[in-house]
Amino acid sequence: MTDCTETHGRRVDRPSLMRHCALAAALLCAGPPCAAFGGVGFLAECGSFTSCDAALASGASWIVRYAVTDATTNFVPLIEAPNGLGVYQGHAEVQSSAAVLIVRGQSTASNSLGFFGASAHAQSDFGLTRAEEDADRGVGGTVLQNSLALDSAHVVVQTFAEASSAWRDVWSFSGNGHLSALISVDGRSGLLDPTFLPPTSLLTPLGSSGDWFYDLRVWDVTNQTVSDDFELGGPTLVARATARGDDEHRASFADSLALEFDFTTGTSYVVTGALRTTGFNGRNIDLFHTARLHDVTLTGDANLVALSGHDWLAAAVTPVPEPSTWALMIAGLLAVGRIARRRRD
Repeated sequence: MTDCTETHGRRVDRPSLMRHCALAAALLCAGPPCAAFGGVGFLAECGSFTSCDAALASGASWIVRYAVTDATTNFVPLIEAPNGLGVYQGHAEVQSSAAVLIVRGQSTASNSLGFFGASAHAQSDFGLTRAEEDADRGVGGTVLQNSLALDSAHVVVQTFAEASSAWRDVWSFSGNGHLSALISVDGRSGLLDPTFLPPTSLLTPLGSSGDWFYDLRVWDVTNQTVSDDFELGGPTLVARATARGDDEHRASFADSLALEFDFTTGTSYVVTGALRTTGFNGRNIDLFHTARLHDVTLTGDANLVALSGHDWLAAAVTPVPEPSTWALMIAGLLAVGRIARRRRD
């Protein structure tokens, strides 16, 4: 094993050597630091930096929670649960290599308060993510179980839903050049109708909130470096496009993100895209229309090859001539113009 204080009889300054040893260890790494890469949303991490596969993942989770406090002696519990606390919860996580994967789920509970529920669904494809969640109105207040108000309790009902969609691919190029593309994140949000409440309750709706988050990253896994992301050395982040809502209350929105990076032949790029929506107590967030990569252009007359085998990107590419090609085209047009003028004269 090489001594990290002296290499081949030549003494090396310790800080420089430490950096080289750390980078060498990272390049050979097959342990946990390497595995902590490429995981996004419900998508599992890669086995190592350079062994990422093309994969899809969609997931949904939903929670309906009932909490009963300050109940009188004869108050009949709304649901059977220890310590007066009832929780209805459902959760689903799915990962698949199918081209399109949809996950749907719903958790419901009904009693003298009426109906409360939450649901979420997501869809993933390479270059495309979709997600939507619905959470019924949350409420809090006093529930009366008879007209004399002798039996009552304080009840809080909270609802939550989350949907997540993710994809990962590996790109390579046949030449050197520049990639530019747009990412559209279009959606809408709204407040769901109040849940039906019986007249014997003094419940009022809880405040609702919702959020969404989109993130696309491009990593160079061939030319690894020491960075803030990987202190011991790892993939180099070459491009990122990200956006998010903030306590989303817009009725509709259309965000356009730009993706730009230079690529080189012989280099592998791991690309990850993720979309997540969350909503609490009556908020609906709908991004089930467009969160997609499009209008891709390549320079250098290069072709993009995706490990997934999907041709959605190749079909969208519009090659852009190099400057030298433009110069030749302009020179040719000028020459044709001169010849035409001479013939007229």
